Amino acid sequence: MSDLERTRFANPMEILDPNDTCVDFLLNDTSPSMDEDGFEAKKTKRDHMHEATEDYLEIKRQQRPQDYVAIIGYSHRATLCCGLSNVYEQYPEIRDALAKLKTLSGYGTRIQPALKKVLDLVRCEDWVHADGVLVRVLAYSDGQDQSQPGALRLADELKSMGVMVECFGVARNRREVDEAFLRQVASETDGFVHYRFLGDGELVRRTFTKLATGTLVFEG
Repeated sequence: MSDLERTRFANPMEILDPNDTCVDFLLNDTSPSMDEDGFEAKKTKRDHMHEATEDYLEIKRQQRPQDYVAIIGYSHRATLCCGLSNVYEQYPEIRDALAKLKTLSGYGTRIQPALKKVLDLVRCEDWVHADGVLVRVLAYSDGQDQSQPGALRLADELKSMGVMVECFGVARNRREVDEAFLRQVASETDGFVHYRFLGDGELVRRTFTKLATGTLVFEG
């Protein structure tokens, strides 16, 4: 079975342990192409991802108040919109960071500087390495990345530290996304790659809603 076939289908999400703390680094593509038409009338791809992230955060706040998130936007450079913040106590600050994210612009797509910011934060926050803490990177892109060798080295270092990397391609057509690269960035567990192509608005919403309380589990 090819990698493409393997990552096309997914089981229901695996539910996060309610007693654990989940730390999510949200890596948001803010390249100009994200402002192109999305999957529904009068909505851009950026609009779809913004709405899905808002829903994800609201579910986190209500059902997993012990969790933390950090929000990073990236195009040719990376911007830390907010550092690690508790989804319940610092919810207003996280919402402000989302608003800032909508205003970011740039050129090109380079996930490398975003991964570097994640690595720096993981290194300096000792508590994220404690038992009962799951650290994840949730990264999406709608185009071809220009930082591949360096990005892969950083992704490998994060994964060697126990960070789970979930990647998503967001586009109307698979050919618009460098799926082979995103699969390399993503984690692999039990032979399955934590990558999913999101080719319509409903799938975007459903996936990120479930990510609030679960992790991707793929079937062969």
